[in-house]
Amino acid sequence: MAVELIKIPKKILRMSSQDCDLSDVEDLKRLERRIKDVMQKNPRCQGLSAVQVGERKRMFVTRKKGRKRTFVNPTVKWQFLMYNSAEMCASCNDWWVVKRPRIIKVEYYDVAAVKHTRIFFGKRARVFMHEIDHFEGKMLCDIGTKWYGSELYERIRGKIYAR
Repeated sequence: MAVELIKIPKKILRMSSQDCDLSDVEDLKRLERRIKDVMQKNPRCQGLSAVQVGERKRMFVTRKKGRKRTFVNPTVKWQFLMYNSAEMCASCNDWWVVKRPRIIKVEYYDVAAVKHTRIFFGKRARVFMHEIDHFEGKMLCDIGTKWYGSELYERIRGKIYAR
């Protein structure tokens, strides 16, 4: 059966996710395949959470320059330098402005249940935090401000048209 991307108004998107069972590596790999299959059908998608493929588990996959990385049971240890970020979500179309940290320190497991600690900056931090929001049932359309017409949009638009 083909796995499809879940979009609003599906209720599962606003539910909290549960930790993955790290002892069940086969289930972790199965879920990772499901997420990657949906990402393959959505080439502009930079990150995708398990809840977006119908499973309330704390796992997501990110893509940067064609390379995919899987995060299982991730936690944010600290975050620093908040800024306004313009983002889009595959599950709720349109652009939104939300506050995101520029730098984060995180802990997570891979699908082989190996623990990692990393510091992410800029875009990687933004994508990571976006997917973490999905674990808590938070959608951009609930926590963000509409991009078009926002102060950030108007400032950027003004700079473009001033040229």
